[in-house]
Amino acid sequence: MKVEKLDHVALYVRGREKATEFLTSHPGFHVVDHTDHHTLVGAGGRIGKLTEELLT
Repeated sequence: MKVEKLDHVALYVRGREKATEFLTSHPGFHVVDHTDHHTLVGAGGRIGKLTEELLT
C-alpha cells in the first residue's frame, strides 16, 4: 500500500493550546477553525489536516 495523501487525523488531548502552538510554529500548519471544543489546523492541503479535540 502506498499512501498518497493524508486527509484528516483527530487527536484528543489535554492542553490544546500547547499542541496548537507547536503545530503552527514547527511543521508549518495554520489554524483553520477554533471553537470551545476543537481546533482544526491544516497546511493548505499539502500535508493534511489535524483536529485537536478537548478532553472532558
